[in-house]
Amino acid sequence: MRRRGVEGSGAEAGGGVGECWGGGDARVIEKQSTICELSCQSILEIDVGSMRVDSSRVDFAEAVNLEIRAAKSEDVPAVLPMVEKLCKLHESWDAAKYSFLPNIPQMYDSWLRGRAGDRRSVFLVAETEQPRKIVGFVIGTVEREIPIYRLKEYGFLHDLWVEPEYRHEGVARQMVMLALEKFKEIGVAQIRLDTAAENEPARRLFAACGFRESVREMLMEIKKDEER
Repeated sequence: MRRRGVEGSGAEAGGGVGECWGGGDARVIEKQSTICELSCQSILEIDVGSMRVDSSRVDFAEAVNLEIRAAKSEDVPAVLPMVEKLCKLHESWDAAKYSFLPNIPQMYDSWLRGRAGDRRSVFLVAETEQPRKIVGFVIGTVEREIPIYRLKEYGFLHDLWVEPEYRHEGVARQMVMLALEKFKEIGVAQIRLDTAAENEPARRLFAACGFRESVREMLMEIKKDEER
């Protein structure tokens, strides 16, 4: 979950998941001295030029009366409870990395509304038809690369969430594939995301969508003298 646009969120990436798909958590390994903790997560990327959509796997929504569509500003209140679940999940995985400030939904509200109206962002929701209910979302933005690289910008998938009763049915995969198509339309050449160290199901999902592992992030927490 790397939400660069959320001021004060304390978040650092992916599309988050227990099956929320896409968040960055960390496995904590205590050293013998108990002075520091290490954690790591994988960073994945995909070359948009080689991306192909498997149309045989992008028709699930019709079978369960689900529509995956571009999010609108008025969808944000329905998405915020899922954001809160996502943040709580990440904090349970690694409270040192994901030590969120209070009122996360309020912080996300304006950022999500801005992304819904931004042509350089990808914000999709999965909605049931009867009754109409939003049961999943994916959000990504175009980010500027630091100026030492040839690549100038890339797409970044921040979060992916599917409500528990709609998991294991292909909804998450379909949302990812449609998000990749949207990024391709925007014109970026590369798409990245982070996954939690323990989130192997998410990595399998993203690998099936064409992503490969690129970088492994590590974290070290410095303990104060009185905590040693």
